[in-house]
Amino acid sequence: MSSKSSLHSDSNTYYFYPPALWKLDPTYNANVKLFFKDYANLKVVEIGGRRGIFYLNHIINRVDVIGVVSSIHDIIKYDNKVFCIKYYLDDGSATIPCIVFFETLKIHDEWIKQHQIEHGNLVRIIGNINEYRGKIQVKYKPEDLWKVDDPNMELLRWAEIMTLVQDVYSKPFVVPEDEWNKYVDKERKPTSNNTFTKSTSNYGSSTEFDKSPRPLTSASTSTANATSSSSSSSSSSENIIITITSSIDLNGNPFSNDKKRKRVNDDDENDENIRPGKKIKDFQPIPKTFYRRKKRKNINLKASQITKDVLIDSIVNYIYDNNLTSFRLSWIRQEPIFVTYCEYILRHQYYEDPTDDLITVLLKRSLSELVNENFLTFADKKNLLYEVKGEYVDYNN
Repeated sequence: MSSKSSLHSDSNTYYFYPPALWKLDPTYNANVKLFFKDYANLKVVEIGGRRGIFYLNHIINRVDVIGVVSSIHDIIKYDNKVFCIKYYLDDGSATIPCIVFFETLKIHDEWIKQHQIEHGNLVRIIGNINEYRGKIQVKYKPEDLWKVDDPNMELLRWAEIMTLVQDVYSKPFVVPEDEWNKYVDKERKPTSNNTFTKSTSNYGSSTEFDKSPRPLTSASTSTANATSSSSSSSSSSENIIITITSSIDLNGNPFSNDKKRKRVNDDDENDENIRPGKKIKDFQPIPKTFYRRKKRKNINLKASQITKDVLIDSIVNYIYDNNLTSFRLSWIRQEPIFVTYCEYILRHQYYEDPTDDLITVLLKRSLSELVNENFLTFADKKNLLYEVKGEYVDYNN
């Protein structure tokens, strides 16, 4: 057992175990209490096809949060029958979104009337922690929110968190030797020389190790948002794949931080051959069709009135005013007015923080609608190059 103790003698090293051993962690069934800034730095780890959220190597399923309500978003979608409320709580270190769903609109309205949560209220919420679009949020049941009348509760919670972090959370989770041996005997079969094979996908090599308890992978606690790494341990018959990700793309898939993604507004080398009013080099323009799209008037609207249709009409006006026959997405992306419209739409319609990726996706979808209407067509789909196919008609004509 001395070899195992030496592995954990360094407090800056910790290890992730397979899902079958997560239940041995004291935080597995506990309502974890942390400062909100720590929730933002949690790791999303995938092991053997199962995802978990970790503080160091402590698995976190449920949390207990106390904070001041800084923002309220009441989300009602009749078409999809979605009735929910998202509260943003602030504990002085950061904010965290907490969302609750209701089965019917009647239950939603009755719950609001009963609780009467307002900005500035101190509330306590117990719920499950999960990841949504690369961000950590708390999902709770309607009965798991309480309004806190005693302001000292927040100070007491801070003291409680500091004690828990010092005594429990900051100490790496270590599987007892007998439990580790049971797991090895049950899940892995020894080879002829009574050893097991551990393959590390990051380095493309494999090493053999004996039957003594060993962690599966390690990470450094110098920063909670360290570069993502992945490793796997396998026997002769199956693999246990571990993928540590610190960020998620727009489709919910993990991507590696060491691979730079190409931005859609990066122009190609031949961009000088394509300009407004000029024909594309080596490209035969598509003849105009009888399809027409109305050119809307520019109207001063409030931020909450900016919708996706307004954005599309503005793009049509931009094309019309600049007499474009072909253009790239990057030209639209660089226009400040479209960026501003996208920010309004993301905040007021989708309740999302506007990021470069989300703005780009929203613009691509808007242009795709014009393609579906046959007003635009792809001259080069790979490079996001569009050709104007339709004609314009003034709105008042």
